[in-house]
Amino acid sequence: MTDRKAIESALAWVPRWLAFQRDYMPFVGAQVAVRVEGDLIFNHAVGLADIENAVPLTTEHHFRIASHSKTFTGVACMQLVEQGKLRLDDQAGQHVPELAGSPMSDVTVHELLGHLSGMVRDGDDCTFWSLDRRFPDRAELLETIRTHGRVLEPNEHFKYSNIGYSLLGLIIEGASGVPYREYVQTNIVDRLGLEHTGPELDEARIDDLAKGYSSRVHGPERVEIEHIDTFAESAATGFYSIASDVTDYFQAHLDGDDRLLTDLS
Repeated sequence: MTDRKAIESALAWVPRWLAFQRDYMPFVGAQVAVRVEGDLIFNHAVGLADIENAVPLTTEHHFRIASHSKTFTGVACMQLVEQGKLRLDDQAGQHVPELAGSPMSDVTVHELLGHLSGMVRDGDDCTFWSLDRRFPDRAELLETIRTHGRVLEPNEHFKYSNIGYSLLGLIIEGASGVPYREYVQTNIVDRLGLEHTGPELDEARIDDLAKGYSSRVHGPERVEIEHIDTFAESAATGFYSIASDVTDYFQAHLDGDDRLLTDLS
């Protein structure tokens, strides 16, 4: 049985520990949320959301959550399997006809989900990660997959791939008949009532985002980093959220919440 009092006693020290870490490391700001048996028992923010204007970070400031986005994409795939619209051994070309005749047309959903497809990680020109150019749109993503996608034979090695999960986003669109962002918003975010979570940069809520900054590793001065749309890579890295929503989302996985998936998958 969970000793909730012991956990709460330990959590009472967390604000002081975070404050010390911020002074020692240092970092700009952080959110921490803890759930026990589904209950949110700790939700705390430390630091700043905006250095220049000295805006304190709150528990409702949004953060981009990067590769946690991939978990939403995995759930979407399994939902479509339950609906009979997708099979784990379906080949990519069945749902993305633009890949016909290319080396990556025959990779399967299963291989893409497990980073086993042999797909390139980010493509030949991945300078969009340093914001030297915009993230790929659908046409550029498909061109990368067709011409530079395969770097290993499938099922030989674990090869982490943002391009592979971006392709899963296109497969979800093909199987569901709706855009990726619309599908995950309706079938995951809205079903769970995650009010501070979404699949991509939302211009209407951009003021809710904590500002991003360069690491001190790159120099003593923090440089503000522009908030950007990840376009065709939303399925790999586009989501935003807050700590309490993320814990709510993962709690649904732990609980076997059938708003996400049933025992059929």
